Amino acid sequence: MEEKIILYEDKKDCCGCAACASICPQNAIYMEEDREGFLYPQINEQKCIKCKRCVKVCPVKKQQEDKSAVDTDRVGIITLYYENNNYGGMAQAYALWRLINDLGYDAELITYKRLVKSQTVKASLIEKIRRNTIKSLTVRYTKKIKNVLEKKIGKNWEDALRDRTKRLKEFRESIPHSNTYTMANINECASQYSIFVSGSDQIWKPGVVDGAFVFSFLDGIPDKNIFSYASSVAVTTFPDEYQRFMKKELTKYSAISVREEKNAAQFSDLLGYKIVNVCDPTLLLSPDQWQGLAAARQIDGSYIFAYLLGNERKHRKIIQEFAKREKKILVTIPHIKGGNQFAFRIEDWKFGDIQMKSVGMEEFFSLIKYADCIVTDSFHATVFSYIFERPFWVFERIAKDKNVEMNSRIYDLLGRLGLENRIIEGFKIEGVVNDINFDEARRRIEPYLQFSRSYLEKALKNKKSS
Repeated sequence: MEEKIILYEDKKDCCGCAACASICPQNAIYMEEDREGFLYPQINEQKCIKCKRCVKVCPVKKQQEDKSAVDTDRVGIITLYYENNNYGGMAQAYALWRLINDLGYDAELITYKRLVKSQTVKASLIEKIRRNTIKSLTVRYTKKIKNVLEKKIGKNWEDALRDRTKRLKEFRESIPHSNTYTMANINECASQYSIFVSGSDQIWKPGVVDGAFVFSFLDGIPDKNIFSYASSVAVTTFPDEYQRFMKKELTKYSAISVREEKNAAQFSDLLGYKIVNVCDPTLLLSPDQWQGLAAARQIDGSYIFAYLLGNERKHRKIIQEFAKREKKILVTIPHIKGGNQFAFRIEDWKFGDIQMKSVGMEEFFSLIKYADCIVTDSFHATVFSYIFERPFWVFERIAKDKNVEMNSRIYDLLGRLGLENRIIEGFKIEGVVNDINFDEARRRIEPYLQFSRSYLEKALKNKKSS
C-alpha cells in the first residue's frame, strides 16, 4: 500500500495559510470551507505524486520539529537532472526519487550543473592530412550546409519546441530537488544528507563523469552512506586514466551497482570484487504508478507511434512503409538532437502524418499508452512499451564512436523479458499483431526486479565499514 500524505489530523494543527496548496506542483491540493467558514486543505489522491513538498512547507509542522535534530534519513541523489530535456532521463530520475521516497526516506535530487570545458588539442601532421582528404572535406562541408539549412528551416519550429522545453521543465521542477550546485560549491551539500546515491543514466561515462558524480567532496567525511544505483558507463573499453580515477573514488562506496551487465563485469575486474547489475529504476515502479502520470489520449483513432533518437534516414523510411502497409496514422515526436536538445533536425522533416510538437512527460507516456504499436531506437520508450503492454519494435542505434555502446541496455532488457525477437532485422517490420506474451515476460523478469529492489533497500541501510 502506498504512503498517504496527511496534512493534519486535527484542525488545530492547521492554520489555513494555503502554503501547501500554493507549492503543490500537481495542483493536487485545494482549499475547502468547513461549517464555520474556515478554509482547510484537501488532497486529490489521484493527482498526488507524494513529493511531500506540502509537508515540508507547512509552518505548523516546522514549529513542531526540533530544529536541532539531524535528519539521518535524508537522501541526496545525483544523476543527469540539471536542464535535462530527455524523456527517458527525466523518467529515470523521477523513478529513483519515487522509489526511495516510498521506502520512507526524505529524498531529493541534487541539482548539479556540470561545467564542460573545451579542450584544444593540437592535431598531428598525419591527422591534418587525414582531415583534408577529398572525402573528409566533402563530409565536413556537407555537414555545414546541413546545419545552415536546419537553422533556416528550424525558425518555423522555434515556438513549438520552446513550449516542449517548457513542459518538460515543469515536470522536472515537480521532482523535489536541491538548489543548483557547481563543482566550485557542491561541497556545501555534504551536510545536507546522510545518504548519497549515484543514480541511474550515463553519469559514469568517460567524458561525463567528474568528482561530483562520485562524491569526491565527501572524501574524509565519516558517517556518510554512499552507494550507486544502476549508474551507467555506455562504453566498450575503459581508458587508463578513467580506470585510475574510478578505482580511487569508488573506495568510499558501501555498495556499487551498474545498469549494464557488461559494465558490471568490467568494474568487477577493475575493483577486484563482484559488482552487481540492477535494473533501470523505471522498471521498479508499478504500472499503476506510471498510468497515473499519463495524460489523456492525444490522438483519436488507431495509430503507430515512432520515437527515434538516431539520425538514420533508412529507419524512417522503413517505419513510413510499415504504417502505410498497415493503413495506420503515423505519429512522431520530431526534432530531438543528441537526445537532449529540441531543435529542427532535417531527417525528421515531414516524417510522420502527425508531428507532435508540445509534448511534455505526461503526453509522452500517453502517446505510448494508447498506441497500436511503438517503433523506436530508445531504451526508455522500449521500457514503457513493456510497462503499458503495447506491441513494439526496436531498431539498433548506430553510434559514430565505435567505443560507445548504444544498444547493450536494450539487449539486456529484451533478453530478460525473453523478447529478443522485437529487434528489427533487415529492412522490414513484420506487423502490428500483438504476439507478445506480457504475462510470460513479467514472469521472466520478476526475479531480476526483486533482486534490484532488494539491493536498493539494503544499500540504503548500509554504511561502509571503516
